[in-house]
Amino acid sequence: MSRSEASTESWIERGLQEIRSDRAGQLSFRTRRRLLLSLGPPHPEPLSRGHRVRAALAILVVREVLPVWARRHRSRHPHDLIDGARRVLAGTGDVEAVRSAAHRFGASSMGGAPPEDRRALYVGHAAACAAFVAVDDEVLLPDAGVSDAELDSPEDPDLWDCAAWAAAAYAGDFPWTDARSAFDPERNRELWTWYLTDGIAEARRELER
Repeated sequence: MSRSEASTESWIERGLQEIRSDRAGQLSFRTRRRLLLSLGPPHPEPLSRGHRVRAALAILVVREVLPVWARRHRSRHPHDLIDGARRVLAGTGDVEAVRSAAHRFGASSMGGAPPEDRRALYVGHAAACAAFVAVDDEVLLPDAGVSDAELDSPEDPDLWDCAAWAAAAYAGDFPWTDARSAFDPERNRELWTWYLTDGIAEARRELER
């Protein structure tokens, strides 16, 4: 096992302990960010090993919540976005077209939604984020526009990652929602457990295919 893989395994175990002990079953982005970084450094090399695993994981987590979208909408916009992301990873996609589609869909879905449509809205955000991960990687390192502390505890929805939106869709809402009856902590814990175990394992296997 390589040094990076050993580090990844330790972060997976730390994450599992975190969601077991957290009342809401939440995996913090502080822990998730370090796990994602352990897969390999982001940028400047596009489609590096780490980038590819992170993108595959983002696509897989959206796939888990596509049924939530399908129960409210007939359109296939999220499916189209992750299909485009897959093509980018395969080296056959138009990067700019996928990036533009993610911008358009993300912007169009930013408006308020009635409670019954909120979970589907979260799936849309997750799909747009997954497309951005495929073309630009995750936002994991501080720069002139965002500090390390802001990345660890993001309050700006623009910094929320694909998995955060997908978990909210799966669990009914975010843990901090005012509509407490909408949020199911056990489903939240279930999604994050899958993410840390089956999700990461399958994303790694994608590189072997």
